[in-house]
Amino acid sequence: MLETERFSYQPERKVLNTLIDKIFKRNSGQFQDRDEIFDVFAKAMITGNILPMARLIENTFGVGTLRTISNLDHDIEAQTIFVDTL
Repeated sequence: MLETERFSYQPERKVLNTLIDKIFKRNSGQFQDRDEIFDVFAKAMITGNILPMARLIENTFGVGTLRTISNLDHDIEAQTIFVDTL
């Protein structure tokens, strides 16, 4: 019997959702809902223009945050811990 999950990359999605929630909490006056922030991330990945996403992350959490997250890309557990501490 073949079994499937609804979504792939569940740990990565959890990190993304945590990051989006934290950005929304710190920038609630700038965005109406968290979906607007998700749209920034989605547009960056679709178009390849990550500058708006990078600015959002860096302006919210400080310079170097995106680099740290990206350096932890292959260690999802470390990435989870880092994003949780933001």
